[in-house]
Amino acid sequence: MQAKRTLAEKLQLGIDPLKGMLILIIVLDHSDEAHAFLPGTFRPLTFHVLGFLLLPFLVRGTSLSVGFLRDRLTRYWVPYAFTITLAAILFSLLHRRSDGAARIAFDYVAALLVGSAPLVKQSSGFVAYWFLPTLFGLVVVLGLYRRLSTLWRGVLVALFLVCHAFLNETSFPQYRWVPFGLPIVANIFVLGLLLRAIIESSVAFALRWMFPIIFVSSYAWLVAHQAWLEIATLRLTPVIDPMKFVAQDLAGVTGVVTIALVAVYLPKSRVTTSLGQHSLMIYLLHPLVYAGLNVVAGAVGFEPASRYLIITYGLLKYGLAVSVSWMTAVLLARSRVFSNWVTPRRWDAWAPVAYLSRWGTGDPSNAANQRTSR
Repeated sequence: MQAKRTLAEKLQLGIDPLKGMLILIIVLDHSDEAHAFLPGTFRPLTFHVLGFLLLPFLVRGTSLSVGFLRDRLTRYWVPYAFTITLAAILFSLLHRRSDGAARIAFDYVAALLVGSAPLVKQSSGFVAYWFLPTLFGLVVVLGLYRRLSTLWRGVLVALFLVCHAFLNETSFPQYRWVPFGLPIVANIFVLGLLLRAIIESSVAFALRWMFPIIFVSSYAWLVAHQAWLEIATLRLTPVIDPMKFVAQDLAGVTGVVTIALVAVYLPKSRVTTSLGQHSLMIYLLHPLVYAGLNVVAGAVGFEPASRYLIITYGLLKYGLAVSVSWMTAVLLARSRVFSNWVTPRRWDAWAPVAYLSRWGTGDPSNAANQRTSR
């Protein structure tokens, strides 16, 4: 008997193109010109962020353990700490000279340890970097969920359904002080379970071309009703507004499925595959590229005055943000030193840990030589 076909089977070869297309949309969403030109179109946009946050639901996870927690914390928090430190220094030098050192230091430590969007914004000038702490929180909760019995999974799902229905910035403004984006995780967790069910369903696969139709219809409804959604700040519609609540969920989940369908059915592109492979560093670098371009434009006194110039300038900035951050990410990936210090994949591969472990064996000089010779 022929095995039932599912989107999960197709996605095994399409994860990198999926990430590549999602990162292109994310960079576009962070364009000031895009929001200025089409504000109503971009305000309900959530599926691009959901796509990345819910990726752990689409792959088989490792069981929760001390080693798993250390590896994931290293993989997500180390590059986050490096980037937030760099961004905070630049932001303080350019825009916070009148603030006291104590205030700047407090904001930085709060952003470093908590990682919520408002605290990240206050310290670095960017909202974008909230994502990595939240991703760590999500993989930990998902790992815990996968270890539970069926009964306790049901209890957790019921709790998360309540959070999804009611938890947002209005009902819980203290979310900004909860580390690792756990309030965001609590809100979107059930969407991850729903997405997993869809990609594993043979019925959903048979009806797969309905998802783009549902996505376009629900997203158009949100635009028409001037919805403004933002996962980073928990600006999400609760169930007390049922029409908008349903539309935001439909647009979010079917948007991810639509991009996944494009990723697995269009011819594989080396460009989108490479963008997906380097999506982490592109995500971390592109706000700095945008900020640098804004500084240059301000220094020369350039300010587009017509719609034509806004579109042209916005497209140019977008192209530069993608290409510069992408090329830089490719070059950094080739650097063993950078990978060891900033983008380690495992706890024992992080340079300080590797050095200390080798120090314990009595040969730290050989450890340094090994790192530089690889």
